[in-house]
Amino acid sequence: MIQIVNVAVSFGHRQIFEQLSFYVADKEKVGLIGSNGTGKTTILKLLSGEIDPDAGTVRRPRHGICYIPQHISIRGAKSIDQDVLSFILATRNLDRIRARVAEIELRFDQAELPEETLDEYQHLLEESQRNEGYRAEADIQELLNGVGIATVGLDERVAQISGGQRTKLLLAKMLYQKSEVLLLDEPTNHIEPKSVTWLASYLASVSKTVVVVSHNSAFLDKFVKRIISLEGHPTRARSYRGTYSDFMRQKSSRDLTEQHEQENLAAEIRRQQSFIDNATQHQVGLKHSREKSVKKLKRRLTISHKPRGLKIDFPVAVPLARFVVIAKNISFAYGKKKVFESLSLEILPDERIAVIGENGAGKSTLIKTLAGELTPTRGVVEQNLKLEVGWYRQEQEDLNDQNTVLEEAQRIRADKRRVRSILAHFLFPADRVNQTVGTLSRGERARLCFAKMVLKGPNLLLLDEPTNHLDQNSRESLIDALCQYKGSMIVVAHDIGFLERIGIVWALSMPEGKLIRVN
Repeated sequence: MIQIVNVAVSFGHRQIFEQLSFYVADKEKVGLIGSNGTGKTTILKLLSGEIDPDAGTVRRPRHGICYIPQHISIRGAKSIDQDVLSFILATRNLDRIRARVAEIELRFDQAELPEETLDEYQHLLEESQRNEGYRAEADIQELLNGVGIATVGLDERVAQISGGQRTKLLLAKMLYQKSEVLLLDEPTNHIEPKSVTWLASYLASVSKTVVVVSHNSAFLDKFVKRIISLEGHPTRARSYRGTYSDFMRQKSSRDLTEQHEQENLAAEIRRQQSFIDNATQHQVGLKHSREKSVKKLKRRLTISHKPRGLKIDFPVAVPLARFVVIAKNISFAYGKKKVFESLSLEILPDERIAVIGENGAGKSTLIKTLAGELTPTRGVVEQNLKLEVGWYRQEQEDLNDQNTVLEEAQRIRADKRRVRSILAHFLFPADRVNQTVGTLSRGERARLCFAKMVLKGPNLLLLDEPTNHLDQNSRESLIDALCQYKGSMIVVAHDIGFLERIGIVWALSMPEGKLIRVN
C-alpha cells in the first residue's frame, strides 16, 4: 500500500497542499484527476520520492517504483550510442549480465576455469532467469509494437532514430523496468490513438499498483477501478469507486446533494438571523442563544469554488490580404537521412490545415521549415513580409524557467497593465504573476504560452499538440477561441475529433506530403 497522510507542500509562497490524505491499495489501478495546478504531478513526485513533503507522511515501497513523467527525453552520449536492444536491457541489468556470460563462455575451451568464475557464471544465469532474460527480445518487441515504433529494429542505434521515436523508446524502456508500482503522468501525450488503446489494455493486465494522471477520460475508463479527484481550496482528495464515467455520475450526484444541504443551511441561517434582528427586549437570552447557533451554522457553510474558465481570444494585429506562406518543392534531410522530398504548399489568409503522421514522419521538421527556423535542403519557402507567427511548441521549450510569469509575458509586450490583464484571463491573478515559470505545472505552462500568443496578435498560428497538457475546461475554452480566430492556422495533432471541432477539413499526411481529408 502507498499512503499520503496529512501532507503539506508549498513552492515559495504558494501553498499546494495543507493536510492532504489518501491511500492506494496494492495492485489497485487508480486515476488521479483535477484541474491544472491542483498538484497532480506534485503527488506523483511525492510518491516516487523525487520530492519530500514540508509536513506529513508519505508511505511507499523503498524499491520497485517506476515514475514516468510528462516530459521524457534520452540524455547522455552513452545512451544515444547504444543499440535499441541494449538500451532497454540496461533497465534490468541484462545487458551487463549477457556481456559477462558471453565473456566467460569464450573461456570454456581454455584451461579449467577457477571455481569462483564458475560460481559467478551460475549466479549470472540465475539473475538472468529472475529478470526473464530468456524472453527479453519477445517482450521488448511487444512493447515497441505497442508504443508505435514497430519499424525500429532492435539492432538500430538510438542516435539514428527520430526525436519522437526516442520518446516512445524511452516509454517502452520504462515500462520494461522491473517495478511493483507504476506512476504515469499524462502518458497518452507521447503516443498515437492506436497505441493509447494498447497502453490501456497493458495497464489493465499488469499485476502492479498503477496511479495515472490523465485528462483522457476514454483512456481511464478502460482500466481504472477508482478515481481520486483533487478538489476545493485548500485541495483535498476525494475517492470515487469505479471508472471515470462512474466518477462523473457520482460527483454530479454528490455535488447536487451538497448544494441542497448548503441551500438548506443558508435558509436556516436566514431564519435564525431574522429572529435575532427582530428580537424584543424580553427575548435577550433567546437572542444570544440564537447568535451562538448562527455562528456554529456559518462554520458549516462553505463557499463554492467552481473552477474559473479561461478567457481566450486570439486577436490578429495585422490581417494578411495575400498569401501567408508558400513552399516550393522543398526537401529536407539530416545528413543522408531524408525527412521529406519535393513538397509544395501554399497557405492563404484564413486557411487552416492539419499536419498528421506517425512520430518521425517529419511533422515538426516541416513546421520549423515553414516558420523559417530551418532552411530546406532544396527548394524555397517564401513568407509574407507582414507575417507574425504565434507558435505553440509541444515541449514548451521557449519558456524561461528563471523568469516570473509576469517577466515571461513581458518578453512579448512591455505594457504591464495590458500584460496583467491578459494573464488574469489565463488564470494568473495578481498573487500568481510573480511565481517563477519553473514552478508551474505543465498545464499552467501551456496557459502561459497561449497568453504570450494573445499578446503577440499573430496572423498565423502554429500549434503542435496544443491540448496535451490542458484539463477539460481549458481545452473547451481553447477550442472556442480557435473557432473564432480570423488568421491562418497549421496544427499538428493526433486527435481527429479536435481537428474537426476547430474547423479543419484537410490534412497534410507526412512524410509523403499528400493532402487528405481529416475524417
